[in-house]
Amino acid sequence: MAEFFYRTATLESIAREALKRYDPTYLNQDPQAVPIERIIEDIYKISIEYMRLTESGDELGRMICDDGYSTRFNVESDSYELVEVTEGTMLIESLLVNNPKAYGRYRFTLAHELGHWLLHKHLYKGTGILLVNMNAPIWTELPALTERHNKRMAGSFWCGRTSPKARTPDHLPLNCDHNNKHGYITIGYRD
Repeated sequence: MAEFFYRTATLESIAREALKRYDPTYLNQDPQAVPIERIIEDIYKISIEYMRLTESGDELGRMICDDGYSTRFNVESDSYELVEVTEGTMLIESLLVNNPKAYGRYRFTLAHELGHWLLHKHLYKGTGILLVNMNAPIWTELPALTERHNKRMAGSFWCGRTSPKARTPDHLPLNCDHNNKHGYITIGYRD
């Protein structure tokens, strides 16, 4: 698979267009939290499903680009099982839901998976490969460099769009640190 790159300005433009698609006046309003669930479900018609994805809980989300099957962890039977999935479904780790300490991570995971859908769906459609957001070493069927790069683009696409400082002036590009020692993304503005 060929590698491709989006410039930061292009990613920010795509994110702004997604927000305008939700509400044409959104970027002209006072800063506010982005209603990410409504954008995902109402604007992009993506279904969000919550389930235990792995035993350890280190896989936080999957974006399904093809009809088929995926796995989930069944806590009651202490085993993995197949579940039928359809194109345009976002699977979110249920441990993130209703956990006040994970609320920011939950919102970021939703936005990150939407970023995969918008930026990479055309690459993965028909391959059967899942787009996965993990809080651990990346599992992938693609070359590691390409997958890391795709994850960075999906994260950069949305990292500043789900916080109360959602309106980023054009002259202040987002600074998203994806390589810190804790595995979390740091959101800020460049000087």
